[in-house]
Amino acid sequence: MRLEQFFTVISQIATWITILLVYFTLREMQKQRRMSTKPHIIITESRGNLKIRKNQLDSYWDTSNSENSFDEVLDNKGNYLQNAIKINFHNIGLGVAKNIVISWQYNLESNIKIITEYCNKYDLDIPVLGRNENNDFIAIKYKKIQSYFNILFSKKSEYTYLLTDSVKPDGLEVPLPLIYQTLLSLHFDVMFSERLKDNKIAHVIEGMNPPTLKIELDYNDVSGLRYSQRFEIFFHSSIVDIPDDKEIYDISGYFEIKQIK
Repeated sequence: MRLEQFFTVISQIATWITILLVYFTLREMQKQRRMSTKPHIIITESRGNLKIRKNQLDSYWDTSNSENSFDEVLDNKGNYLQNAIKINFHNIGLGVAKNIVISWQYNLESNIKIITEYCNKYDLDIPVLGRNENNDFIAIKYKKIQSYFNILFSKKSEYTYLLTDSVKPDGLEVPLPLIYQTLLSLHFDVMFSERLKDNKIAHVIEGMNPPTLKIELDYNDVSGLRYSQRFEIFFHSSIVDIPDDKEIYDISGYFEIKQIK
């Protein structure tokens, strides 16, 4: 090999090494830039009192920690007020989260089946689950109450963006699907109906486990990269208070959030 050819080969090798170094440098810079704008969303635990009206499918989520809060769930005409259970989403990352899609997952048929088996066991009123012809509405009938739910609204929630906690520390308050809140109301009403048949006071909750709710969370960063996370929500009850008129069950507890890998 001539000297000129040797230097030509060395020059080509050096060129390729330079190209590779530039490529990996730019790639690392892009990665660091992406990390500097990467959002990261978490869901925080929610504590309060779940107040359920006897023989009804409605409930009230009270986070005021007030000892005498039964009157707060009634309007000036004595009507019961529905208050959605809400959980907080926080962006603890470094960049804004965009195009947020929250998909709610709950096994309605399975939960109704469990409650029905419990009702059969203790000779209680059995809830009935129905759907319309287009299968876009669900009805739950319990005793003299019938509630309707739009399936589409009960499956997905969408939000435009969520700023970082350093900018918006209160996060994003998101109501849980009403159908899930109704399942919780039905669950506890059935349990307490059995406990109170013989005037038993249910200070400790045992028996059926409350229905769980799964969440699929998807969102973009500012460059359009998509992120996905999965969570599961459990309601843990600790103290149950039933007033003398036994019209409202007051259940103290919290919603635990677990991330699913």
